[in-house]
Amino acid sequence: MSYLSNTRLVFSGTFQADVSTVNNDVRHYDNATFEPRFQDRRLADGTENGWFNPSGSGAFRLIGCRVTRVHYQDGTGSCSATEDPAVGLRVGSASDRAAAKMVDLDPYWQLASEIWGLEVGLSAGNESAWVKGQFLHTAFRDIALSRVRGPGIKGGDGAASSSFQSVLEDVVWTDAADRSRVLKELKSAAVSNTLSMRIMTFAYVGKYGDPRFTLGKVCGVIGPMCANEPKTFLLGRRFVAPGDSGVSWNGINFFTGLLDDASSTLMLDLGNAIPLSDFDGTATDIGKLSVGVLRDTSLPEKGKVSAANFQAFGEIDYRQPNWLFDASGIHVQHLTPTELSLARSAPLALAAEQPDGTSRIAIRESANGLFSCAEEFIQRIDAPGNGRVTISTAQYGKPLGGASVVLSMLPPQQGFVEANPSDPNPPKASIPDMYTPADALNIPTTVTSDQEGRATIDLRATSPGNPRRYLDGQIYAIRYRLDVEASNAHAPYDLIVVHVRDSFDVPKNPAWMPDIAPIFTQYGNLYPIMSQRLVDLSDPESVLRNLKGLQLVFSLDIGDPNYMPVTRDLSKNKRIAIQRWLHRLAAEGDPTFVGGPRSAVGGRTDDAQAGMTSTAPDTSEPAGGKTSFARSLKQGNREPD
Repeated sequence: MSYLSNTRLVFSGTFQADVSTVNNDVRHYDNATFEPRFQDRRLADGTENGWFNPSGSGAFRLIGCRVTRVHYQDGTGSCSATEDPAVGLRVGSASDRAAAKMVDLDPYWQLASEIWGLEVGLSAGNESAWVKGQFLHTAFRDIALSRVRGPGIKGGDGAASSSFQSVLEDVVWTDAADRSRVLKELKSAAVSNTLSMRIMTFAYVGKYGDPRFTLGKVCGVIGPMCANEPKTFLLGRRFVAPGDSGVSWNGINFFTGLLDDASSTLMLDLGNAIPLSDFDGTATDIGKLSVGVLRDTSLPEKGKVSAANFQAFGEIDYRQPNWLFDASGIHVQHLTPTELSLARSAPLALAAEQPDGTSRIAIRESANGLFSCAEEFIQRIDAPGNGRVTISTAQYGKPLGGASVVLSMLPPQQGFVEANPSDPNPPKASIPDMYTPADALNIPTTVTSDQEGRATIDLRATSPGNPRRYLDGQIYAIRYRLDVEASNAHAPYDLIVVHVRDSFDVPKNPAWMPDIAPIFTQYGNLYPIMSQRLVDLSDPESVLRNLKGLQLVFSLDIGDPNYMPVTRDLSKNKRIAIQRWLHRLAAEGDPTFVGGPRSAVGGRTDDAQAGMTSTAPDTSEPAGGKTSFARSLKQGNREPD
């Protein structure tokens, strides 16, 4: 099984995503037209500048999270620390290392933000962690852009929610873990010291000046990880919302469940699915919800329920106070032998009772129980080079061998920016196009799954030829689905997205100009927290003063939280060139000799460090972010079907 298992622990608390927003606007990457004000906060008059958090560090943290409930293999559970001391344990980021980082693949793909370098530990007070592991980097899935709806809620990223699933690797257990029944069961069930973990985030605060600025709410689950399972999604029973909005008619988002034959239980992860009416996680009352099986497999969403076409298994108690945090949105339904037999080979569904006493299908499983999902769906490829994606295929939760998966690339499109269109002083840089040239990434049009239900996609990239000029390489988006799967069976942004980086020949003796200055200046522009507080990357003398630290961070593994650049969008060869130049600088000690003083390729000049203006900063809830990015994709029919 996975985190969606009888043996699991549930936690909740706060997360921090101190993202830098300068790099959300593609035009800010142009060194030639970069203005110092882009490192300042947006203004009340509508001037966007560097958006709502230009000085963000990129840090991602779990803060004040505690285990609220534990569940055991026999189906029992507890919320009492007296019964199981795991209840109340702090679930948090490591305090003895740098914070993890939240990263977008590219300014042209902000709908699959990734967490890198997160270490998770469970501890009591000042004790060492009872158990800890490294959270394998992953991107969020199934973003619900307007999940929170209620009086005074205006939308934006605060109203959105999304789900991150991955594994804790290299898990270390201390003797203290033996005090807890659930931790002993997890340790016994874990394969290769690996655990499965899911976190769901919502209620993010992007309003500058708010006490919870850059913070949001999180609920999570940790369970066992078994061999041959996907690491970043559940290969199970997929419930789909076929409408254009990405949610069902009553607001339920895409979600997945698992049917456990051994314990005759159906487990549904509704943590990122049921609509919410406030930022406290109160589930919106959409009527009595029952889970069951469709006797009439053609019954559509919103279809009227009868005894002849739907058999209910039980009620989902989502309206219980604090349900989201106490259960992390997980519903467990115990099945009779007859119900288990029915559920194995017929579509599952949720039925919602209406005010008139009738019931309608709120959301249902995909047609014929078909499901396909990609692992490693966010890719970085240095051209010329190769990448690989694995697609798992299933029917009614079981691997489906011999299935044909169809792939197609989104065609070249005009680029866009999601900033305020009425900005009185927008950036001057031209806007590059997307997904072009199309022939820089080669993919098969079809692949077939093996007996274990896995299909491998080999990606072959050649250099795009710098089509975006001031931005390295190009991004490419790939649709995928089973050839017999409905086109709307996937969530709106469920794509394979690839950043193909331009080829780059490493100079034998790189110099500040022309080799290093354009790269360092761009990162200095995009990350004021670096250029204003630590090291001015546009000035080689400042680099010299911070040489040892830069040599370290540019030599780290990409999974390290201190890796530079934090965006992880620099090709291997460009990092090698930087390492060579830093080595040369260390040996020669004279920044003038290695290329001269401050370059003229942009950057923040000394007399403009403050970038002050008489116009007050904007402290309203920001419009920019994932929601505005998605809105911009829709304009001009740019959103993937």
